[in-house]
Amino acid sequence: MSEIFCYLSGFFTGVGVTCAAFCIYLRQFRKQLAEARERLREVIETLQSCEDEGEMRRLVDLKTFIPERGVWVSTVAYDEEIGFGRCAETMVFKGDESGITDWSELYFESHGYTTDEEELKKRHEEIVRKIREGEIEV
Repeated sequence: MSEIFCYLSGFFTGVGVTCAAFCIYLRQFRKQLAEARERLREVIETLQSCEDEGEMRRLVDLKTFIPERGVWVSTVAYDEEIGFGRCAETMVFKGDESGITDWSELYFESHGYTTDEEELKKRHEEIVRKIREGEIEV
């Protein structure tokens, strides 16, 4: 409908070629948008199927904000290696109450292949204590 209006109004005002070209552009844009929407749907479905197929899963995710130091302590563990010789690690980043503000590592500790949540909680809390007491400088 809009194309017909463009053609008619263009011819009546003397700029029919410009309006016709714009209408063709709009039609092509709609087609590209529909194709992009379909591709995006396929990507989302692929990602969801990978998640469902048991790709790497996070087993532990501990986060503690230490306001007096302005840092976040993050301990994670996965069911597969996340780096050479480790499935679990603790990292410290700068941040505020709303979250991490600088993803540059201030401190790193590997926990090897430990994925036991209770053991990692102990290690996480020990690192938090050491940072608070100044044994680990960040």
